[in-house]
Amino acid sequence: MAIDLKPIPPPIETVMTDQNGIVTPPWANFFNNIYRFQVYTAPDYIHPSSVTLNTGGSTSSLSDLQTLLDGNTYDIDEVTGVGAINLEIAFTNIKYIKHVWVSLWYEGSATHAIRIQMYNYDTTDWDTFHTVSTTLDYELHTVPIIQDTNYISGGNAIVRLYHTESGNASHDLYIDYVGIGH
Repeated sequence: MAIDLKPIPPPIETVMTDQNGIVTPPWANFFNNIYRFQVYTAPDYIHPSSVTLNTGGSTSSLSDLQTLLDGNTYDIDEVTGVGAINLEIAFTNIKYIKHVWVSLWYEGSATHAIRIQMYNYDTTDWDTFHTVSTTLDYELHTVPIIQDTNYISGGNAIVRLYHTESGNASHDLYIDYVGIGH
């Protein structure tokens, strides 16, 4: 089942408690073996408009990144050498950025990591906002962008997933979704 991601905007004002008065987040309450989810009206998000794989091996396409939990993933084989994965995900029609969402599964090692970066149009360099080490399954990373001015130019923004360490050909990165919330 594909999920059209609508982010939960902070702060969350609703508080739920179980029968013992223990507070749980309203978006993930587990009580008496029943999951309860609350639906929020949330900010819109933008799907990627293009993707460029600069380093790594893949036969995936842009559409593999555009819907969460649709069964399609953008799969990258890490290559040997420095900069073992370098994937740039471009967005258009961006007015402002509140968050970047990335759902991924990285099968690497404890000494390897994937950096979630944004292109800084002011410094013409990449700024790292979050780092992900090996995961056991898909994880949805919500990366807040506090000051977005330098990351938008003419309505364009670029997110990069980058592996800086020397690569290992047996490591793989699976990306289910990338989006910008505004």
